[in-house]
Amino acid sequence: MAPSEAAIFSDLLRDHRRAAGLTQEELAERAGVSPRSISELERGGAHVPRRDTVALLVRALGLSGADREAFERLIDNRRRLRPGPTASQPRQTPTPQRPPMNNLPRSLTTFVGRDHELENLVPVLATAPLLTLVGAGGVGKTRLAQEIVRHNAPRYPDGAWIVELAGLTDPALVTDAVARVLGLRDIRGGDTTQRLTDYLRDKRLLLVLDNCEHLVAACAALSTHLLGECADLQILATSREPLAVAGEATWLVRPLEVPDIQAFVTADQIMEFPAARLFVERARAANNALVLTDENAAAIARICVNVDGIPLALELAAALSRLLTPQQLAERLEQEAGALSVSSLSRSGLPQHRTMRATIDWSHALLSECEQALLRRLSVFAGGWTLELAEDVCSGGCLERSNVLETLAQLVDKSVLQVDARESAARYRLLEPIRQYAAERLELSGESTVYRDRHAGVLLNLPEIGAPEPTGSAEMLMLERLQREHDNLRAALRWALDHADPAALRAAAGLRLLWERGGHFQEGSSWLEQALALRGVDHVPVMDRCRALNARSSLCWRGGQPERAGPFAEEALAIARAEGEAGETARALLNLGMSAFLLHEHPSAVAYLEDAAAAARQADEPPLLSQVLSYLGRALLWVTGPLDLHAAEVLHESIELAETVQSQYALGQALVTFGDFLWGQGDVAGAVPLWRQSLEAASKVAHRRAMAGCLERLGLVLAADDHVEEAAWVFGAAEAQHEALGIGLRQQEEIDHAHFVAVTREQMGAEVAGAWFAGRAATLDDAVRRALEATAS
Repeated sequence: MAPSEAAIFSDLLRDHRRAAGLTQEELAERAGVSPRSISELERGGAHVPRRDTVALLVRALGLSGADREAFERLIDNRRRLRPGPTASQPRQTPTPQRPPMNNLPRSLTTFVGRDHELENLVPVLATAPLLTLVGAGGVGKTRLAQEIVRHNAPRYPDGAWIVELAGLTDPALVTDAVARVLGLRDIRGGDTTQRLTDYLRDKRLLLVLDNCEHLVAACAALSTHLLGECADLQILATSREPLAVAGEATWLVRPLEVPDIQAFVTADQIMEFPAARLFVERARAANNALVLTDENAAAIARICVNVDGIPLALELAAALSRLLTPQQLAERLEQEAGALSVSSLSRSGLPQHRTMRATIDWSHALLSECEQALLRRLSVFAGGWTLELAEDVCSGGCLERSNVLETLAQLVDKSVLQVDARESAARYRLLEPIRQYAAERLELSGESTVYRDRHAGVLLNLPEIGAPEPTGSAEMLMLERLQREHDNLRAALRWALDHADPAALRAAAGLRLLWERGGHFQEGSSWLEQALALRGVDHVPVMDRCRALNARSSLCWRGGQPERAGPFAEEALAIARAEGEAGETARALLNLGMSAFLLHEHPSAVAYLEDAAAAARQADEPPLLSQVLSYLGRALLWVTGPLDLHAAEVLHESIELAETVQSQYALGQALVTFGDFLWGQGDVAGAVPLWRQSLEAASKVAHRRAMAGCLERLGLVLAADDHVEEAAWVFGAAEAQHEALGIGLRQQEEIDHAHFVAVTREQMGAEVAGAWFAGRAATLDDAVRRALEATAS
């Protein structure tokens, strides 16, 4: 057993033993093994337990069903079958290591003071379909939920996934947020809830809904539906109030235990209290010269009591240790606490809420005028921001643009902001309780409208919005930038639409590539529908409407609704022709052609796409022309058959254009279609390299739809070579990706898939079935790697 697997096995064994209420000695006696063996297994030794030992442990723990399956999976690797050598051609394809089945963020600090809760929550989590961690802001609900996932993830063979909801304001997007975290894209036909239900129905999975309090109704409705349909799904929620649904168990997350300030405490004694341990650890991080002594232990106890043991308040206070001694901190807190508590009574009846408010009030009062101004203005961001965005949105008044970086650094030093510098550009964010506080301060200052307007103006005018089709290195960089700012873009679009700003239409249309390539078909359609329906706007540029209509049409046929695409494209075509705009004319004709193609109206599709190619040439947009030609080539193959030399010429030109302008997106489309052409002619040796190159190109721009299609084709090649197990693995991976995207197979793919299923059913022994299911469980990156290795010459 690999060391990482041994650690997982040890955690799982320990959790099952504790859930059963057994000591190591009691479990050893029940199982008929030595206590030393149990101890070594729980320490995570690297040796492999024998199968008979595992069977004894399973019986002694009373495990059955999914629990038993998850327990044994770490020993039995039958689900990771690799095909053996075949007579036709030996293949040595390594099975990729399965990645962690969770999206836990990296822990940058230690977890203090919740061991008892973690242990007591194990049986609750094991029996309750929905467990909600309830508590005041800043009390540590999110961190506790993360640690619950960290300790219990091995129980869930299909993963434990955290959905962060703090950045969402629209209840209608809750289901989409869950789907995105699980790797599902916008759903064909628009029924995201049903597609999500179908995906989760046979999964043993833990779903964490974090920060539900502002979306309680939507979270409750989704939880009720999913739990009613998915027998092995469990949901862990964090909220300031229960979701109030049937079957919900609630756990009040209390502040950390604090010392008794009436009693004399020494340095050793105070460290027995979790609140003190947290404060001391964080204070030492802020000031490594801090030494805990019997003399300052009493002051630290007073600090803990004055902030009621609330973790966020303790961290805010600890950050000031570089400026103040524990005695000074305690005195300042005691001087301020009375007035602050009284001033916050109207905001919440809960003592924890009042104390949290008081602590943030106090920390805020210690900030300079410019620091306070920047903090409240930063509350307009959703999902974080970069230095450049902060400079563009938040400068003004006492805060000059040149001072924003220094002021951000001061807020980070004071633990008001968090910063993640792992990417090429550092990204900042506010913890949700502080963001809400800052937003309230912004409202009170009378600046809210000014800075929300500015936020919308900056975000909706990012250079990536409405830019020409990207090529070269800019292709992936542009999409990554828009994806990073997705929450900010949502907030900006919502503000613009609510204020009848015509910029909403231009931006919603300009985000077409984000909607298309990110797979956000339903969300993009919703924004475009709202923007196109804007009323009371004095003037909307006619070409903004044209681009929005074309974007809406494109999202319809790409998202599996070609029957809805036509009217939008026809209106866009009329506008584009009237304005003499060749590029949008080409896009409208492309939309009409592809909707006709997907509706099996192939002669009409060819006619539209030929006209689209002519318009794209006139517009001098090589990436667009390459895409149109690849679609035209495919349509010609369907109309005239695989021997059509005109189709070959069209596809050759498409490939040359894509290579010339370095458009990986267009290149992937052209290569796969030309590979289909060669395959149809019986030229397998020519088709396979093109499909492999197409898969590599699609991978570079994360075009999941194209990647899944290439996997299908390479699976077909493996099946034709009698590598049935390997083919089953690749087909399983492709099938899972199609399901995750929520878009069915297209015409030729359906035929190939049906043929493969018919052939493999005759050979569907345990090994082939196991390979199929193992492929379905693989990540997309692993599937790409394995398919390329398996088909290498």
